[in-house]
Amino acid sequence: MTNILRFGLLGVMLVANAPPGRADDVDADRFRLDVVPTTAAVKAPAKPFAQGTKTLEFEASYTTPIRFSVEDFATRSNDVGYYVFDNHSVTLLAQGFHVSQAFGESTEAGAVFVLGRSILYDAEKFAFYVDGGGGYSWANAAVPIGGTTYNFNARAGLGLAYRLKEDTYLMGGARYFHLSNGKAHGSEKNPSYDGVEYYVGMMFAFH
Repeated sequence: MTNILRFGLLGVMLVANAPPGRADDVDADRFRLDVVPTTAAVKAPAKPFAQGTKTLEFEASYTTPIRFSVEDFATRSNDVGYYVFDNHSVTLLAQGFHVSQAFGESTEAGAVFVLGRSILYDAEKFAFYVDGGGGYSWANAAVPIGGTTYNFNARAGLGLAYRLKEDTYLMGGARYFHLSNGKAHGSEKNPSYDGVEYYVGMMFAFH
């Protein structure tokens, strides 16, 4: 009987001095696993006109003459652009013209053009910008009459881009438009053209 009591007392002492039960450890570990936050980062939306953004644009315009000019231009452009800095892009345009000449046969022309653009103000739904650049054109007949079939082109103006949905914009504005051959054959064979170009288009951005 004494031995039984001794073994019983020894068992009680061992239980009393034992480390915390493993069941508690398991529950604690389970709790820690449950509350560990996920490490997946939420991707922030891209800035609309951030550096590295690429654009595809389709534009149509109509140019009315000013000063001593008399021709009207209808133009269609397909453009690709790249934002070299935030809010500042360079765009390459491939253009086709229909020129209505008051004193001669109307003609068709094609051009390549480089346009720089700077965003002046960017809101959630729209952005104001200024753009301008130069290019070179070739026509089937002299433009203007008395000039040459090839000419230098220059444009500069203001525009508005309205966001229709993410990365899709409706664009429109007005530019001063100048065309001449740079006096390649002297002043007498350089009847320059000046007009105001009104345009609308669509722009798609790719980040």
